[in-house]
Amino acid sequence: RRRSNAIPPPAWATAVALQMPQDRDGAAHAALVQRLQVEHFAEDIEPPPEARLWSQDELTAFFESGGEARPLRCSTLDVQVVRMPSGRRVRAFLISDMHCDHAQNLDWMRDHLPPRKPGCFDVVVCCGDVSDNLDILRRVLVLLRSRFNEVLFTPGNHELWANRDPDGSTSLHRLETVRQLCDTCGVRTDPV
Repeated sequence: RRRSNAIPPPAWATAVALQMPQDRDGAAHAALVQRLQVEHFAEDIEPPPEARLWSQDELTAFFESGGEARPLRCSTLDVQVVRMPSGRRVRAFLISDMHCDHAQNLDWMRDHLPPRKPGCFDVVVCCGDVSDNLDILRRVLVLLRSRFNEVLFTPGNHELWANRDPDGSTSLHRLETVRQLCDTCGVRTDPV
């Protein structure tokens, strides 16, 4: 027997490769649910309404767990939709690891951010590591907000460092402080 030198795919690849559901009609979904309930001795477990969007593997996991396992999905119910005025183009920018604690980085960023362009709706996603100093972070967020129509921010490890906070707060406290700062500056931290 020959051994394969192939490297097995990582666990996340298997999860991504799960068969996603077809757009099942009500009868097909009901038949699938009934079949899986019988197979897994789960006739007394009713799936929630959103289960119509689950794959067969996800439904199986739900019934095998006694109704406890649910797929991890991002809910779009609380996502705010941003509508652009008609006729405008979207330009999207991504920036991260600016480390503006160093003055030369802040100066470089200020000098190299793209100017607003007529007819464009500019969005920037800032992926964190701006500064662990909240005053510097505020200055950068205000600068980004002045140059872009929408600013989305995800805190990095530098923003969550609690080593400068004398009151013994934790990174979770810092996260909430950074979120409040973003709200004050008109910067989004929630899905959009």
